[in-house]
Amino acid sequence: AAVSRETPKLSRVRLEVPPGLRERYRMPGQILPFTGPDGSPVYLALASDPGAPEWELLASDDAIHDIKLVPGQTLDLPEPVGCGFDPAHAAGRDVVLFGVGSALGPLRPLIRALLADRSNYGWVRLYAGVRSREHVPFADEMEAWRRERVDVFVCLSKPWVQDVFRRDPPDLSDAVAYVCGMEGMLTGVTAALGDAGLPAERVFRNY
Repeated sequence: AAVSRETPKLSRVRLEVPPGLRERYRMPGQILPFTGPDGSPVYLALASDPGAPEWELLASDDAIHDIKLVPGQTLDLPEPVGCGFDPAHAAGRDVVLFGVGSALGPLRPLIRALLADRSNYGWVRLYAGVRSREHVPFADEMEAWRRERVDVFVCLSKPWVQDVFRRDPPDLSDAVAYVCGMEGMLTGVTAALGDAGLPAERVFRNY
């Protein structure tokens, strides 16, 4: 339906989806497994809320080129896959979230789900890794999240999100974590959380 520039390297893509397929998106953080021009997989996570009338993606320029995400284009959309981020894991607990670049897309509907029932959770922290200030996606929304008692830490290039977390880790005795990003980042964040006392079974990935 539309492609609009979100940051210098990322665009927000809006898709019109038939109701039968729309209902298959059930959990924040689920992904769409596309196939690139060379047959390799291209995974794009949904950045909109389950149940929304349209789907949104936060996609890199390379992904937009590979999948030919052009307004007016008819796509053979795959079904959403992956476990996603279940907000029920965080009920009554504190919440820490980590995402880098386009991986902030799938955290967006999770944060919205938490804010829809804000009193059901303790403190909420988001560590967002980006190249520079101009590369922050959903910048206006992040300001709104802050007003809803979400502590947002924007981590510019280096130090990485896990290093910023290590500087002043919160009390994780009653917390859960949701993490999204490339494998190296996931490994580093999980290790930092473990060192701060959070057991691995309370660290959740979307896929």
